[in-house]
Amino acid sequence: MKCSLFNFQLPHILKELICLKIEEEMPCFDPEDVIFITNKWDAIVQDDSDSEDEEARTWEQILFDIKSIWPQVTEKNIFKMSLKEVFICIYMNIRYFLQYTQLL
Repeated sequence: MKCSLFNFQLPHILKELICLKIEEEMPCFDPEDVIFITNKWDAIVQDDSDSEDEEARTWEQILFDIKSIWPQVTEKNIFKMSLKEVFICIYMNIRYFLQYTQLL
């Protein structure tokens, strides 16, 4: 799985930050407080026995890539997200809420 963030967005953001620092207009934030959210974890096929290894290899590659570009980051500031799982949770909560309101 290739992360498009590294190909497009992150290098551009870093260049902008460097320019701001050179121009002494750097926004005030601690580089260690930056968070990274990785998405599409559900795209890793879970059917075969190697899927856990594939997810672990993908995670290690993402950690390596992020840390090579943003050395101050710690693993606790890098998050996995699956929007499919988020959607399911939202849907289930709405469904339970509607069932609850019908009981009233």
